[in-house]
Amino acid sequence: MSLFHHHLLALGITSAGTLGLGLFVLRRDSRRNLNRAMALYCLSLAWWSGWECAALQMPTRELVSQFFRIEYIGVAFIPTLLCTVIAYLLNFSARARSRFLLPLYACSLATLVVSTLFPTPLFLGVGVSEGSVGYLPYCPIAGPWYWVFLVFFLGATVVGHAIVFSRWRQATGQERVR
Repeated sequence: MSLFHHHLLALGITSAGTLGLGLFVLRRDSRRNLNRAMALYCLSLAWWSGWECAALQMPTRELVSQFFRIEYIGVAFIPTLLCTVIAYLLNFSARARSRFLLPLYACSLATLVVSTLFPTPLFLGVGVSEGSVGYLPYCPIAGPWYWVFLVFFLGATVVGHAIVFSRWRQATGQERVR
């Protein structure tokens, strides 16, 4: 089994595992906002890895480009859905939740529009792979908007984790365990 096949296998297992986790959480109690948010977060992660796995198996650059475009429909919402899960997990008030999440959803929607309507060269192109990803037949080439998205992705993820860590440090007893 080549490195390429291991890569595809890992993507497939990630997709199936996160989708299964999301369905499990949703099935436990689909009426809770936290469970629905977690299921959507898992779906977006499964979407990312599943479409990536499919894209890497396409025979032409054009098909790979189309699959990457579809892939980023889910990827655009990963950081926002993570922060949504955090907001529900930490029982943010409705007002605090909307103030925290509205800008994130706006950034995700902007990324969705740019990645689907203007994928190349503004967001993501596809080229013949070189260097460290040489086992991949094609690889994405980041456009200028991709770097903006990457800053948003990392920023939202870091802020979300910082909020969880801060609340954990302040919590005591059973709340800290949760």
